[in-house]
Amino acid sequence: MLFVTLLLQYVFSQTVSTNGFCGPTYNTICPDSKCCAAFGLCGTGDQYCGAGCQSGFGNCAGSTPTVTTTVASKPSGVPLSPDGSCGGVNGYTCSTGNCCSASGYCGNTEAFCNVANGCQQKFTLGQCSTTPVVKISPDGSCGGVNGYTCSTGNCCSASGYCGNTEAFCNVANGCQQKFTLGQCSTTPVVKISPDGSCGGANGYT
Repeated sequence: MLFVTLLLQYVFSQTVSTNGFCGPTYNTICPDSKCCAAFGLCGTGDQYCGAGCQSGFGNCAGSTPTVTTTVASKPSGVPLSPDGSCGGVNGYTCSTGNCCSASGYCGNTEAFCNVANGCQQKFTLGQCSTTPVVKISPDGSCGGVNGYTCSTGNCCSASGYCGNTEAFCNVANGCQQKFTLGQCSTTPVVKISPDGSCGGANGYT
């Protein structure tokens, strides 16, 4: 009984994620029965609900959860796009399965359908996506202006570069969790003495 009480207290102390991030680092749980992936983002599908899914911070019922999507039927008087353009002067709406991008064109990729990229819900029959856009680093840099995230197995260092050593992955060294798919390490950094000295300003062990 005590365990159940403590568990309920823990669950209700968590808040529902409003930015798509989840897990112990953020102490937030995913909304709308989404899964909290090992790398700390809410979503659906095997990448989020499969191996490493964090059951304490979202739904992990099955590696491929059933997602029910309600697609709005075409309201009367709504002009469907005849040429791939949408919004703007003509006010065209994209056909089912496509989204209206910020630049006024129909398509079905993240560039068109994600709210973070400017998806226009008013001219989209389905739902624009609110899943955070993860831009995997193409050049080894991370964070900063581009907001790149390091690929799996690497961490984003305080100086904005991807790597997999303690210098990159330890929180004590400034690992940036927001731009790291896995978890930054909180294990204390042990600096082995190179010269026989210990403690003091250098903190050598």
